[in-house]
Amino acid sequence: MAYYLKDLRPPVRQNNSSNKTLLLRKILIGLIVLSILFLVYQKVIFETESNKEYKLLNETIQFILEKEDVKNIKLYTGYNDGGMTEFYGIPSYIDPRAEVFIKKNNKKSDIMNEYFQMQQGSLYYKDVLKKYQFTDLLVTKDDILYTYLKHDRGYKITFSNKKYTLFEKI
Repeated sequence: MAYYLKDLRPPVRQNNSSNKTLLLRKILIGLIVLSILFLVYQKVIFETESNKEYKLLNETIQFILEKEDVKNIKLYTGYNDGGMTEFYGIPSYIDPRAEVFIKKNNKKSDIMNEYFQMQQGSLYYKDVLKKYQFTDLLVTKDDILYTYLKHDRGYKITFSNKKYTLFEKI
């Protein structure tokens, strides 16, 4: 806002308390206050939505922990959700530590590239599922696997909430 107003200069007069200058100052202060209030509102809304998502993810993870022993689970998670499952002691397919999943660093395979190719549809999802032999898949409603798995007869839904669905291999 300051950039656009850099060339705007109120006329300087001997009498600084002119009505136009005071009006301009009030308008500018009002705009600044409104901008700050809008930014605070957006931050509160964003944090509220983030907290809801973490609660839904936590609810799903608690279901997994109650359902089965962690040692018997091979869990697929999306990129953003793997960190929380790792926190609870459940190893996952991928998590937000990107450097760990690049072949150059892990010396095994490029899991990051594989994940994104599968999400784009250029890598067949069953090839990835067969390669890793997942017992459970924790997917969001916008994950491409959700679309595939809800029609795949080899998997059943064991848990679902507003954001996450847990599929189990039959």
